[in-house]
Amino acid sequence: MTSIILFGLRRRSVILAAFLILLFLVSCSGGNSPVTPDTADRSTGGPIFDPMEGDSGDGLYAPGEVLLTLNEPLSNPDLIIWAAEFDLRVIDISDVSWGPMYRLKIPQGQIVTDIVDKLNNDSRVRWAEPNYILTFEDAPYVPNDPMWERGDAGNDPRDNVFDQWGPAKSGAPIVWNESIGTEDIVVAVIDTGILYDHEDLFYRLWYNNDEISNNGIDDDANGYVDDWFGWDFHYSDNGPHDTGGYPYHGTACAGIVAAQIDNNRGLTGIAPGVKVMVLRVNLNGWNFNAYVSSVVNALHYAKDNDADIASMSFGSTTYSIAMDEACSYAYDDGNGVVLLGSAGNSGTNDAHWPSGHDSVMAVAACCAFNDANQRIVEQRISAASGFPWGSTWGTQLEISAYGDKYTTTYGEHYSAYWDGNDDFFFGGTSCACPMAAGVVALVKTFNPGENAAWLRDRLRYTCDDIHSLGWDDQSGEGRVNAVRAVYGSDRYSLLEDPMGFVPVNLPSARFHDTIHDVPGNPYHDPEDLYKIEVVGDGPLTISCYIYTWGEDLDLALYSDPAMTNLLADSTIANDPWNNVESIDIDVIAGQTLYLSVHSNNVGDSSLYDLTLENESVFDVIGVDIAPAASPAGGEVALLRLDCSSNGLTTIDGINFQLYGTQPLATIAQIDLYEDTTGNGFYDSGLDELISSVDVTGLNRVRFTDLGIGVSSGNSRSLLVVAFVFPLGGPNTLGVTVQTYKDIATVESYEVAYHRFPMVSSLTQVGG
Repeated sequence: MTSIILFGLRRRSVILAAFLILLFLVSCSGGNSPVTPDTADRSTGGPIFDPMEGDSGDGLYAPGEVLLTLNEPLSNPDLIIWAAEFDLRVIDISDVSWGPMYRLKIPQGQIVTDIVDKLNNDSRVRWAEPNYILTFEDAPYVPNDPMWERGDAGNDPRDNVFDQWGPAKSGAPIVWNESIGTEDIVVAVIDTGILYDHEDLFYRLWYNNDEISNNGIDDDANGYVDDWFGWDFHYSDNGPHDTGGYPYHGTACAGIVAAQIDNNRGLTGIAPGVKVMVLRVNLNGWNFNAYVSSVVNALHYAKDNDADIASMSFGSTTYSIAMDEACSYAYDDGNGVVLLGSAGNSGTNDAHWPSGHDSVMAVAACCAFNDANQRIVEQRISAASGFPWGSTWGTQLEISAYGDKYTTTYGEHYSAYWDGNDDFFFGGTSCACPMAAGVVALVKTFNPGENAAWLRDRLRYTCDDIHSLGWDDQSGEGRVNAVRAVYGSDRYSLLEDPMGFVPVNLPSARFHDTIHDVPGNPYHDPEDLYKIEVVGDGPLTISCYIYTWGEDLDLALYSDPAMTNLLADSTIANDPWNNVESIDIDVIAGQTLYLSVHSNNVGDSSLYDLTLENESVFDVIGVDIAPAASPAGGEVALLRLDCSSNGLTTIDGINFQLYGTQPLATIAQIDLYEDTTGNGFYDSGLDELISSVDVTGLNRVRFTDLGIGVSSGNSRSLLVVAFVFPLGGPNTLGVTVQTYKDIATVESYEVAYHRFPMVSSLTQVGG
């Protein structure tokens, strides 16, 4: 009988096996809204947070604030009286299209949602709600799994990306902000089985809900007794445990697809929310041989039990009619299972099966590091580039995925991993195959109604074109790009204005989109446009990080939407060591700028990370307004704080240090006023009292919950006034703001340190 072999490739050893009666096999070892965060707990499937708990806002809304509109607007005095009924303080009033919108501060310790409920029960309130936080900070999701990033030092290829650099560079963490895959998506891993009690795989295994475990009955009448989590097709039993030994091939492939996310253990798969169907096909023994008959039965099982995708990291140089027929059955003319097969590790263009069958996507292995762990232009892995093996190439290739220096699960025991320590990596085309399968699973999550043929085409045509223009026999259509595969050619198309510009709200914004300059490709997209509204005077920094090393993207910034008046550009020749384009320019509040992110050459294709920072300057200058000498006792103005900002800043708290020869006995009270007269001095009865603190016996005082708004059109001068007891003199007294940390803002600006300390002093005479 003919069989199939899996053999392992490892950094320090290459294990080849050939048997006269065995065929040769490759191994691997060796449209939703883009700004809506996912609310699923990635380890359990439950919600991450309860949006109604606590007053911290939990990232959903501003802590301690509510917004509301009244049925009938009130004058300012009446508004203050009404707000006092709820112990609220007015922070800001916005004149919007439907009338005044009030931003209110609630008492410390109160629950935002409780106050909202009370306000909505008041007949005078049209509506009230939390001040929800909306953000375009489109950052990649960072799992809490320790091997995602461990801060490696030295000559490690992952130092400049992440430990799990493959998922990171494919863009999977961008997609995870919305979905990590769903449990109704099933990926069949046809391989050496899985260590099913592995800590990163146990909860990711598919279970046959139509089968009652261990009752000795074929409950679902599918021909397999007690197949409640897959099947071993070599021994014909229900225990598809990974008994292959080193390198525990099936366990490694399953981890690449779906290792558990956010369980504080190990690492993360490409689609960590999907389920893995365990189908073991190999003979026992470390050479991982498998009969064609076992694979044929496994393919039928995957199709008949509704698997969506199958990852097949094995192969042969001999064509099998039975395997071709089985693949065709499973694929079902594009209406069945998406089949992915490893292209082979021969370094030749020899025919290879099952990846060569028309119904199977052949996946080549590409890399971003050479054998010396140096960054390189991403390409097919070949022996010529310093590796002891090379990915099979040729006319059968459809796509590529990463196939070297990969970290994943290891089947030696329940907490073992290919962790990259001492060069202990996983690699090969069988590594690339489950990576591509994981990307298909993410695409299926967003497009549940599409069939296998549509998913196959989507994956092919959304790849990054890493070699010759379009399809080529070295990389197929290119390397899988999870972001383009999920979102299509233009992720933010729904946000574009009629001229094609995506609006950018400063002072900071972040976008992840793709450039795909491949004419004739259905996802051709050589340029993305952004419309930037400047909020503050000062420097604007624009940076574009290019994910696919060796692809060349450029930036151009214009002052007009026709893009005729160029203000600045960035056109460096990109390579693995120069993969960032940047622009720094001084801007003025109120400007509108127009940015182009575009391809430099036909064929450029990459995911990019675009960040924009309009530096907001919040400045506080302290002016000593204490008189040279004070009469005995009474109110004395000590310090003026002149506050300005080119953006929107809300002062939340200020710390003052009291000092002098007898400060504890001399100063009884500190008042904070606003200089409403605008003359720079304290005018009793005219300036507005903001807050007052009894400081008897203290030498430090903190004003909190101030809610003082400062903006480019609304500078504020605050007056520090002390009530001084009459004491015999002379006594030197004063207040000081020691550091920028003594002034807290809602927006967490750090005030320029050179302005501090701010000191006042007076000499009290008499008694």
